[in-house]
Amino acid sequence: DLNGALSPAFLGFCDKVRKNDPSILPETGQSFRIRHLREKEDIELADALLENTNVTYLDFEGKKYTKSSAEAIAKYVRSSKSLQRIDWNGELGQCEEIICCFLHAFQESTSLKELLRVNFPIISGPSSLALGNMLTNTQSLRSLGLTCLFGRSQDVAEISSGLKKNTTLRELILETSQAAMNISPLLT
Repeated sequence: DLNGALSPAFLGFCDKVRKNDPSILPETGQSFRIRHLREKEDIELADALLENTNVTYLDFEGKKYTKSSAEAIAKYVRSSKSLQRIDWNGELGQCEEIICCFLHAFQESTSLKELLRVNFPIISGPSSLALGNMLTNTQSLRSLGLTCLFGRSQDVAEISSGLKKNTTLRELILETSQAAMNISPLLT
């Protein structure tokens, strides 16, 4: 729509999400994919997901968010009682503020057990601190899969500290390049 209004078809889809309509929900074990949507669509879908009790697995497909759409999806992640797994398939490619917004939501989630295929181009500064805090304070996360480069040795130390304090994580999948700085402190 040229004026930015939401289409009746999209609004109908969101209504079905709200009502847990099995015709639009994936089969058990399959992901609910959030594809590349406009900001207004992201926000409307996040609002619909807040009322949904059947979605357990989200796949963000490497999409980029605006601050407003990230906050809307993060609110859903934070408050969902059924969401158990998130795949961030592809490069996250977000600014530090948005990365931190999601990391805080993951930390506050009480249902999220798996956070996989997360691809941070570089973890540095605020995002490494937020990741360390998320690891320290997560209430439910059991499995974490990261692909990343670390910006500074201090970043590795902050994440290592979070891992040492973590009481829920049972599986860590860490992918990094050979050219990356020494990450052995993370493996201790």
